[in-house]
Amino acid sequence: MQVYRGSESDVLGRFVAAAEISRAETVVRICADNPFIDPGEIDRLIDFFNYSNCDYACNHLDRLGSRYADGFGAEILGADLLRQIASRTTETRYREHVTLYLWDHAGEYNLMAVPAPSALACPELSFDVDTPSDLIELEHLVAAGINLETPAARIVELALARVSNGEQR
Repeated sequence: MQVYRGSESDVLGRFVAAAEISRAETVVRICADNPFIDPGEIDRLIDFFNYSNCDYACNHLDRLGSRYADGFGAEILGADLLRQIASRTTETRYREHVTLYLWDHAGEYNLMAVPAPSALACPELSFDVDTPSDLIELEHLVAAGINLETPAARIVELALARVSNGEQR
């Protein structure tokens, strides 16, 4: 397995360098604060990107009306576009947040979101870890039997049950 370590303060630069070293044509970005990534949803994203005429696609949260619960998918774009973004900006916010440039310049790109399957169409739910309280909520799901191999639909089902029982914020 090949590993690349780059600048801590230039995430975009790290992605570009990793893509170049690995000779990637396409880059799938999975956020580390999403512990319950569903491999099936990553496959859906890749298929969607390959068969859509878009520059970028996502299924990791509710964007462009996708209705996804936050935290099961990823983002995908071509390595050439990634290099183009990196060459266009030195702004810290764009170097830190890899695809923010695309969203701030959405009129220049064809951005698409994979429509959520009905079992994951819960944009009010979040399964990422941004705060200590997020971690506590996810720990409750783990205590209920969720693990890294649990399908996203089952996780949503358990989270909705917690909400209906008044157990989740």
